[in-house]
Amino acid sequence: MTIVTKSGKKYSAFVNTPKGDPRNPPTDEELENKFRSLAPFALPKAKMERLIKAIWNLEKLGSIRELMRLCH
Repeated sequence: MTIVTKSGKKYSAFVNTPKGDPRNPPTDEELENKFRSLAPFALPKAKMERLIKAIWNLEKLGSIRELMRLCH
């Protein structure tokens, strides 16, 4: 990417493996922070928190229905 300032200076950068690429995956904290920034547009805070907890503990869910119920 190249950015040109109003004064004409150019700044360029290239990222070979951007965040999210399989070779540069986001951390658990980054994933959770992104979810927390977007989920409030679709879910009440309490349900969002329950969904986060359920996702981090998928192996303990009795059924996928429990997870799906939290998504709406």
